Amino acid sequence: MKMSLILGTARDSYGSLQSDADTHLLQYTLDSLEKQTFRDFELVVVDTLHALRDIRSEIEGLGKWTFPIKVTKPTSWWLEVGGGALQNAFNEGARISSGDHLMFCGDCCAFDPQILETCNSYIDRGFSPHLLCVYLRRDTLIGMTPETPLRSTWQEAQENGSWWTDKEMYQRDSRWRFLVPEKQFLGPDACPWTWFFGYGFVSRNNFWTVNGWDENFDGEKSLGDCELGSRLMMAGLWNTCITSDLYVYEHAH
Repeated sequence: MKMSLILGTARDSYGSLQSDADTHLLQYTLDSLEKQTFRDFELVVVDTLHALRDIRSEIEGLGKWTFPIKVTKPTSWWLEVGGGALQNAFNEGARISSGDHLMFCGDCCAFDPQILETCNSYIDRGFSPHLLCVYLRRDTLIGMTPETPLRSTWQEAQENGSWWTDKEMYQRDSRWRFLVPEKQFLGPDACPWTWFFGYGFVSRNNFWTVNGWDENFDGEKSLGDCELGSRLMMAGLWNTCITSDLYVYEHAH
């Protein structure tokens, strides 16, 4: 299998999405994955709230999915004392995954239909692409393309209200500002290890070569993602790229 999308979740099934409190937390994610033009992938869900719900049954009740779905749980002792365990969750997801390339995801995301196919084109060229975030306050997904860069879409956002109209919130992904109409692709030489955060691919071999996520960062909100980027770079395994045609939608939560 080419790709494994590893999604960690710790939010309530309903009421977590500000855009639609009556919609299941994973509905938009599942719907958008079902529409992907690239099909050689699986979804791995790591549910921190496994003691309170059967997320597998909930997923099966949300639709008929034609892509493989695996469900597991974190094993960190931090959960027993009410702490976070994202690094452990991602490691557990990676452990049971089958893909040659791993992408780590949040639990409120959605993708345009061509995104995984585009990611695959960069992977085949030797890169590990990272997706930039666009924040939504409604369930209408608007595409961003190289022909409509950030400054154009931001103006559109102000006019039609379809995106967050709080500029600071919309630009929370600081990497957007480095992609301008004249420079729509930044390769490994231009991407520092501090940009390893959010929705990013890493090959299975490279991930386990540096021993995966450091679970010493669990227990609180941390920079464990950037730290993984630093080890990939020190090991000579840094091949991250960002580009204006790779993005992910996050729903307000």
